[in-house]
Amino acid sequence: MADPSQRKSRIAEFVRGYFVWLEERGISAALLHGWEDTFEGDISDIDYVIESVAFRNVAATVNEYCAETSWRLCQVLRHEDTAAFCVCSAIDDPACVVALDACSDYQRSGRLLLTATDLLRDRKSLDWGGFRLSPAMEFRYRFIKAAAKDKQAEEVVPDMLAMGEEARIGFGDWLQNSWGVALERENLASLSSALSVLSARCRSGNTKYRILSLGRIVRRTLKPDGLLLLTNDKDAERLQPIIETFSGLYFRRHLCVPSASPGNRIDLIRSVLVIASQMKQLTSIGLDPDCILSAHDSFTPDWLASKLHERCKRRERL
Repeated sequence: MADPSQRKSRIAEFVRGYFVWLEERGISAALLHGWEDTFEGDISDIDYVIESVAFRNVAATVNEYCAETSWRLCQVLRHEDTAAFCVCSAIDDPACVVALDACSDYQRSGRLLLTATDLLRDRKSLDWGGFRLSPAMEFRYRFIKAAAKDKQAEEVVPDMLAMGEEARIGFGDWLQNSWGVALERENLASLSSALSVLSARCRSGNTKYRILSLGRIVRRTLKPDGLLLLTNDKDAERLQPIIETFSGLYFRRHLCVPSASPGNRIDLIRSVLVIASQMKQLTSIGLDPDCILSAHDSFTPDWLASKLHERCKRRERL
């Protein structure tokens, strides 16, 4: 088993290299947060914005970078129409894994909140070669994200105030002009009140984006991101490495059942790894064949990661 510190270093090197690689190809991107320690700590996913024209081919871009660095792209989870959660792992160690979570326009539940053009405006370079949001744009992003998630003001506003005056430059004008929310003062009370009003505005959906989101939901229903792994009872002692490796990033979680049933389809749609020794009748009817995998006597984490990579290439047409 690889040393955890070595995995951290490999992941950090992979992530930094990706953003330098994008810039070398003329693709603009910026980290939304988490750039402070150059990714040397405990990380699981990297949130970043990428220019809209490049986002259209983001899976192919990530796959190309992985191929050049002895990694592989194993899953692409599209949780919004302008977002793609790309799960990548080292070819020789599937537990050395990180997700490059890309967005172009930032939206939630079909509501457009910030465009990619806005987010990338005045981005700031980092010492190792990547870019981050400008302080002012990071403040707006954090504020509107908190509003969209209906966060309580005391959870987010104090930390945002600590970002300093530079981060709040033009914030009041932007809030008024973009959202019609007045900000009397840049203090805790006024920002808390504005956050409450903005939360209500964020819940009023944009029809165009909600219709597009329905299309994404239909596609995800027809081709779920989860996986039904069929294995005999005698393989039970070898399931733990699979569970430890693939629960969390490759899949949202795992579920072990004696027999998979049609009711487990919702788990597959929710990106769950369902492990079962058999299937009940009707379970596979109408289910994408790529969602069912029979494990042979010598299955390993590497075997499953390679199968996911092959599925990802088919689905993303790579």
